[in-house]
Amino acid sequence: MGIGPVFFVMIAEMFPPSVSNVASCLTMTVLWIANLIVVTVYSPLSNWIGDSRVFIITFVFSFALVLFTVFVVKETKGIHTNKNGELEKNDKKEEQSNIV
Repeated sequence: MGIGPVFFVMIAEMFPPSVSNVASCLTMTVLWIANLIVVTVYSPLSNWIGDSRVFIITFVFSFALVLFTVFVVKETKGIHTNKNGELEKNDKKEEQSNIV
C-alpha cells in the first residue's frame, strides 16, 4: 500500500473553489501519467539493476515526499474548503509585508 489514495483526498482541499474543477482534472491527469511511468519502468529497471536497488530508489523518493509534505504542504484541518483561497491570499500578504 502506497500513498496513492492520499492524493484523492488532498485534491479536494488543495485548490480554491474558483479553479477547483480545472486544477483537479490537471492534477489527476498528472497522477495517472506518473502511475503509468512507474508501472512501465519498474520491470525493466528491476531486471537491469536488481530489485534491492529499485527499492532503494523508491525509498529515496518516498523519503523526499515525506520531507516535502512536512515542510511545504499547508495544514487545512478545521478550515472550510471555501476558506483555502482566503488562507492563501493571507499568506501572500504576510510574505510581502516581511519583504518590505
